Amino acid sequence: MLFYIIIVSVIMIIIFALLKFAKHIIGLSFLVSIYLFCQFSCASPNEKHVYIDPEISIKSRQEGTIENPYKNWDDVKLKSNTVYLLKRSTEITLNSLLAVYNKSNVKITAYGEGKPPVVKASSVLRPLDVYNSTNITVKNIKFTGNGNNNFLIRIRGGNENITIDNVVFTNSVWGIRLIGYEQGNEPGKIQIKNCQISDIGDDGIFAQN
Repeated sequence: MLFYIIIVSVIMIIIFALLKFAKHIIGLSFLVSIYLFCQFSCASPNEKHVYIDPEISIKSRQEGTIENPYKNWDDVKLKSNTVYLLKRSTEITLNSLLAVYNKSNVKITAYGEGKPPVVKASSVLRPLDVYNSTNITVKNIKFTGNGNNNFLIRIRGGNENITIDNVVFTNSVWGIRLIGYEQGNEPGKIQIKNCQISDIGDDGIFAQN
C-alpha cells in the first residue's frame, strides 16, 4: 500500500509541474486524462468491495456484489484489502462476533442514501473486536447493544492506524474499549472522531494499558 501511495504522489507532482508549463509542453486535456487514469488505476489496485443488504430477498444469489449483495454478516468472511458496505436505512442483527484479527486495509462503512445502517448486537456480548491489525476503518454506522454488552467495539494490542469515524454507539456497558498489552504491544495511532456515545452503563471510551 505504501508503495502505491508513493507512486501516486510522485505522479501527481509531475502532473502539476507539467500543468505549470502546459502551454509550452503538452495539452491540458491530455494532462487531465493522465490524472484521472492515475486516480482510478494506481490507488488500492487489489481492493475488493463487498455489499450487504439485510432487506434483499432470501432467494437472491447473494454474491456480495451491489447487484446481488449478501443478506447478513453470517455469509461474510472478513478478509484483508476489502471494503464492507452496509445498505443505509437498514438494520442488521449480529449473530456472532465480528473478529478483525491479523488483517490489514479493512473498511466497514455504508452505501446508498438515507440514515446510517444500524448494527444490532442484541445476542452478542462482544460485537466487534480488532486485534493485531493495521489500517482498519469503521465509519458511518450505528452500533446498538442490549444494555449488557461488554463493549460495542474493542481495539486491542498490536493494532496500528485504526480509525473510528462518525459512528454511533448506544445501549452497552462500554462503548469503545482500548486495551494494550505488556512488552510495549499497545495499540498505536488510534483516531476516534465525530462519534456519538449514549446510554452507556459505565464508560463511553475506556482505555487501559
